[in-house]
Amino acid sequence: MPRTKSNKILVSVGEVVDILSIGRSTLLALTYQGKLLSLKVGRWRLFFLEGLIEWARAKAIDRSASEQTEEFLADVESALQEDRADLNG
Repeated sequence: MPRTKSNKILVSVGEVVDILSIGRSTLLALTYQGKLLSLKVGRWRLFFLEGLIEWARAKAIDRSASEQTEEFLADVESALQEDRADLNG
């Protein structure tokens, strides 16, 4: 997907998935954990582009790739456990 210069402040779930190169379920897990700031507009969930940049920058500072991966997987596992608990009541 070609990238174009844009003055967007908010981006959709699909755009975030492309920008961060992560899956939709991972994105939503991070959102529900409060790690990524978003808002609902009607049926749409939108994300602040600047917030995504800050999150990615914070993940990259002073961490090796393996530490980032371990923390990321722990965050996702935690979100999945919370989702399972919510589904089970």
